Amino acid sequence: MRNIFKFVCAALLGLTLTTSCIDEVDPTSVATDEQIQGSSQSQQALVNGIAAYMNHWSSGWSDYHYAYGYPSIGLMRDLMCNDVASYGAYYEWYDAWFTNQYMGQDYVYAQYTWTYLSSLMFTINSVIGVIQPTSEQTKNWLGIAHAYRAMVRLDMGQMYEFKANPYTSSINSEVNIEGLTIPDLRENMSEEQTRKNPRITKAELIEDIRADVELAIEYLEGFKQVNPSDPTQAVAYGLKARLHLWEEDYAAAKEAASMAISLSGCTPLTEAQWTDPKTGFNSFDSNNSWMWATRLTSESNLVKTSLLNFSSWMSIENTYGYASVLGGGVYRMADVKFYNRIPFGDFRKKSWVPMDPSKLQVKYVDGLFSEDFTEDDMPPLASIKFRPGQGEINDYLIASATDYPLMRVEEMYLIVAECDARNGDASSLKNFMTAYRNPNYVCNATSAEELVEEVMFQKRVEFWGEGRIFFDYKRLALPINRYYEGTNHHEQSQFNVFDGVAPWMNFSAVRTENENNPAFVNNPDPSGTVALMDEDGIK
Repeated sequence: MRNIFKFVCAALLGLTLTTSCIDEVDPTSVATDEQIQGSSQSQQALVNGIAAYMNHWSSGWSDYHYAYGYPSIGLMRDLMCNDVASYGAYYEWYDAWFTNQYMGQDYVYAQYTWTYLSSLMFTINSVIGVIQPTSEQTKNWLGIAHAYRAMVRLDMGQMYEFKANPYTSSINSEVNIEGLTIPDLRENMSEEQTRKNPRITKAELIEDIRADVELAIEYLEGFKQVNPSDPTQAVAYGLKARLHLWEEDYAAAKEAASMAISLSGCTPLTEAQWTDPKTGFNSFDSNNSWMWATRLTSESNLVKTSLLNFSSWMSIENTYGYASVLGGGVYRMADVKFYNRIPFGDFRKKSWVPMDPSKLQVKYVDGLFSEDFTEDDMPPLASIKFRPGQGEINDYLIASATDYPLMRVEEMYLIVAECDARNGDASSLKNFMTAYRNPNYVCNATSAEELVEEVMFQKRVEFWGEGRIFFDYKRLALPINRYYEGTNHHEQSQFNVFDGVAPWMNFSAVRTENENNPAFVNNPDPSGTVALMDEDGIK
């Protein structure tokens, strides 16, 4: 498979660059556990450190412009699925994730995802390891930490779980890795324990996550959200619903999702909120839908870089940044088939530039269309879902100071809809769609299987670009169909996978994990295991 991008990242990588050459500095403290336990300020600082690490930028990663924390991990996951098509440009830093190249243990891409997420886990475990639930305040802090750990364990478990597929072997180093997830990552582990720490099974990890969720529910009872980054008891129930989906306990998932809806008091986004040119998908405070979010302010190092942040990569309205039509031009587009399936009566279709940009229905921020920028410059199907902060397109200290959703109440509605669909009941889906998305919605599914597929499609539309849908793609082995007549996927990402989970969805850990922890057996390198397609079938 030939390379498509000739840019600085490829030069840095070469073909065999191992990941051990970049060090990630884990959070440390010179204070003893006793000193921290005796200081409420120290404990609060530890808890605040979790939210800060969600947007972590290490100097060791300064040359890699995808290294801006949790929102970037979400974009990587989306690019591995089917609905986010990428325009290949010189400044593309994410090509590995949508072309399935350099995804094995010896490359920097595997290093970043593993190092960032395990370091985030270390940060969380540092809190859980020293704070004792001796007061209402410390219980709340522990509840926040356990909610974050449940989220990260769920993410890592699903990303690194090896699911059998026709392209890569389930046997690695004479070990059957099918169903294995991640090592046991918990607080207060000794060095010897971390060096003899094999991957645990999905069932074992589910029990660990269940314990986190139950403690979060207990400790967050009555807790009032102060910052968007604070999980609440409703969020903990939302995490419980995600967990039950993964373990295929649909009755329990529906119950937990229903509790999350009830406790949150949240309501789905309106059309005006969704398409608002100043606050659309960038502001926790502008709606009653977002249950949990991570926030960047103008003081953030990531914002000050102008480039290493979600807005730079996802908003074409900015006059700076990678996604900007006037800047890097690295567009994220809707897959053509995906876009065409959405009826015009569904306002979410306005999340992308239409095939004919002159028929654009969404209002842009004042001043966007200038002598340097007209509708003719709008790339068809490019995302306009994520708007510049406060509608500012020039000053990156404002435009990139945005919020990123970690949980929206719509997810809970659609979890309920999936659970009902498995019993052949379309009422939850129909009620959600007609009340909140398309008053003329019609569901044409005639079986439970078709109904589940329809729920999944609506979920794909709802959460396009938010880093969530990967888990459904992998959980349900949803098909990858990037090669077809009229496709807008880059020629080096035109894969079709109709026979199980796409192999690249089994993430590889960095090689140094094997070296430092001999009990760890990695996932195989999926790179290049699926043939590219063209008009003759296979390239």
